[in-house]
Amino acid sequence: MQRTAIRAALFSALMFGFPTTMCFASSLCRDPNQRSVEIGGNFAEGWVGKHNKPLVHAEVLLYSSSGKIIWSGITDDKGTFSTSELLPGDYRIVVSGWGSAHILLNRDLDRQWREKYGQASDWWLILSDHNCISYMQHGN
Repeated sequence: MQRTAIRAALFSALMFGFPTTMCFASSLCRDPNQRSVEIGGNFAEGWVGKHNKPLVHAEVLLYSSSGKIIWSGITDDKGTFSTSELLPGDYRIVVSGWGSAHILLNRDLDRQWREKYGQASDWWLILSDHNCISYMQHGN
């Protein structure tokens, strides 16, 4: 229940609280800092969009560093997805109709967050236009 409420709040912030400036001229994210992300947690979950609208019913594949598909799923009616539990490491996420990006899952980030703020943290991926990937982090 709490996780659903957090996801709803993060989704609302994404859809209504972010500026709508996007990269329009190229197929690769112009910002090199948004071509890959490093997050904590035990899984990858987030939102996929194009032109500031959710990419619904898109196939999502997660590849290990060895190139093996380790998870597959479909975005829902809001463009969101959530993987099963993952081990720390390097992954490549590929979304039909969107593209691909690099994700580093590093659980040390969770430890650092707990030490600094005294609470657990959720990580929410944002896959936006031109293969830009970023995240929101939320304490709980």
